Amino acid sequence: MASFNVLNFFNGDGLGGGFPTERGAKTRADFLRQKAKIVSAIRQLDADALGLMEIENDGFGPQSAIQELAGALNDGLPAEKQYRFVDPGVAKIGNDAISTGMLYRPARLSPQGAAQVVAVGNPARNRPMLAQTFALGDGRRLTLAVNHLKSKGSSCADTQVDGVVDADLGDGQGNCNLTRVQAARDLLQWAQARGQNPQSGLLVMGDMNAYAKEDPIRTLEESGLANQLARFQSDAYSYVYGGESGNLDHALADAALGQWVSQAGEWHINADEPTALEYGSEFKSLVQQQNYYAADAYRSSDHDPLFVDLKAGTDASRQQDQPAPSSPSSPAPSSGSIAAGDPQVLSLLGLAGLLAWRRCRQ
Repeated sequence: MASFNVLNFFNGDGLGGGFPTERGAKTRADFLRQKAKIVSAIRQLDADALGLMEIENDGFGPQSAIQELAGALNDGLPAEKQYRFVDPGVAKIGNDAISTGMLYRPARLSPQGAAQVVAVGNPARNRPMLAQTFALGDGRRLTLAVNHLKSKGSSCADTQVDGVVDADLGDGQGNCNLTRVQAARDLLQWAQARGQNPQSGLLVMGDMNAYAKEDPIRTLEESGLANQLARFQSDAYSYVYGGESGNLDHALADAALGQWVSQAGEWHINADEPTALEYGSEFKSLVQQQNYYAADAYRSSDHDPLFVDLKAGTDASRQQDQPAPSSPSSPAPSSGSIAAGDPQVLSLLGLAGLLAWRRCRQ
């Protein structure tokens, strides 16, 4: 299992036009560069199911962003590796420009029942959760619930949660902390209504826009969802902002699912990389556009993807913590990528990445 914030993956009108888009690529050429990097990262993750955040909320038709992403992923892949996207049977998931999404391999997982779109917290602030139950083929069932909670980037001081103004309290949790806690409580209410079944596990993944010791994550943990990154990693992080690293992306499991997990972690292909390596051509010379870009996984997004590996059915009943996992295998640098460049250029790029002001995305 994996989750990935795909950095405002907007495909214009789906026919080659419609650029610039509301939140994604400014040109068709930049979108193709972005798509190549996202596809490279997802293929190397090699997950059987993948939760998505920041994909364009334009439905599920032939010109939709998720349709284009699935098609690009499947191009040239053998049948057992190909993906389908989860279609919950609604025109859009919520009202925001971006939404959650889900891909899965039908050769490995069989959807059970319809997908659920679940409102969590204030629907004007949080994207809805997307949840789908899958049969694993050995009698077990897994429900993957993908979330993208309200960011810290804009104020919620004009709203109240349980009669309390949701202002930044200066405690380090930033804007909208109560809004995210409210969403976490709604998520838990939905999860608890499922009941407990040792053969039916729940895995909650996504960009929670809350760090590991903040109230929303503590709320989930205190109600029985175990933090799988904390379980297997001593210094988990998936995002760097203002030169400081932290974990905004999370994977939490109920008791049943927790027994099936063999390892969990982040793949550090994005957070540590300078922004100059992103797909965008803005503010770059023609030489920089060529030399700083490679159609590989590195800086395909601003968030690192997460992965959760499950034990085979015969071992699923054994509860055994494993050592911290290694990252998915990394490709060798191509001769045209900045990774193959000289050390002075790399040093300058690294410094630029640390000093750059990052635009905080919704």
